[in-house]
Amino acid sequence: MGRCGHGHGGMMGHGMGFHGMGWLWRLKRLDLSEEQWKRLHAIKISAKKESIRKWADLKLAKIDLMQLLHEENVDRAKVEQAVRDLGQQGAALKLTMVNALLDALAVLTAEQRRKLWQVGMGGGGCCPMCGSELSGEEDEAEEEEE
Repeated sequence: MGRCGHGHGGMMGHGMGFHGMGWLWRLKRLDLSEEQWKRLHAIKISAKKESIRKWADLKLAKIDLMQLLHEENVDRAKVEQAVRDLGQQGAALKLTMVNALLDALAVLTAEQRRKLWQVGMGGGGCCPMCGSELSGEEDEAEEEEE
């Protein structure tokens, strides 16, 4: 559970969510300096690339598991290992996004962090990882602006 008591869906649960890095885009509301903006943009790009790699690894692990389950003589030990691998891939993906959030928070001043947590990224008074409008869809509009 997050600090706000929410379980966090999106990439934390499934799909390319974890709000698809859209939360980073919303940091511009915090009156960022040019240097902060550059650092946050670099964090975003790095995390986006890494999350794509981790997402691909996760998808491949799912395919491997399904392939094992469809064999004529299912090997329980191989299936169990594939499930463990799947869990590790999912954890790696989540950690990529959490680390990006932590890196982004480290760029902010104490006042900017306070404001961020107070109003939340979606204006609901929640944490930056919450907010129904924070989805991968925002990234598409953002990329058009870049």
